Amino acid sequence: MDRHPDRPVHSLSGRPGRCLAGAPRRRACGLIGPRHAQADRQLSSIDARPCSSGQPDAVECAAIAAAGYQLVVNLGLHDTEYALPDEAGTVRALGMDYAHIPVVFGTPKHDDLRRFFAVMDAHRDCRIWVHCAANKRASVFVGLWLHLRRGLPVDAAFALQRDIWQPDATWSRFIAGARVRTPG
Repeated sequence: MDRHPDRPVHSLSGRPGRCLAGAPRRRACGLIGPRHAQADRQLSSIDARPCSSGQPDAVECAAIAAAGYQLVVNLGLHDTEYALPDEAGTVRALGMDYAHIPVVFGTPKHDDLRRFFAVMDAHRDCRIWVHCAANKRASVFVGLWLHLRRGLPVDAAFALQRDIWQPDATWSRFIAGARVRTPG
């Protein structure tokens, strides 16, 4: 059962639900949540876009691994109620690599984004799952990476983020600042 029934469950298609084989330029990645008790057999590698979600539990991490993801990037904090105990150990035991870039929700830093870009760029050929607590940090960081590093138009890069939440003033400033100074 999903430990976080109130968190949004979305994919880069901007819709919750099963993966859509053959979808043009968009790939759904909905493995998280009660509707996805089994690994999605329709998951396809249409492009190299990462998937994102809120905090997965151990069963959901196993579904992510079974779907062929090679790297999990956690933008959440380890010392919170929603954090998975020993997430790094759980993920590595499932055969995936793990990167933790703790981003404080109320004070996102451009250094956090630079570190995220470095991890994403270093693993460009891997299937990557990015998460935080509620897919807010993850959707913004993935959107910025897709736009600034992969060259997707803003509307396409931030489609997921728009479906999940409307950034507050802090996050709006962060996004605008990142768009004018590409992290290196």
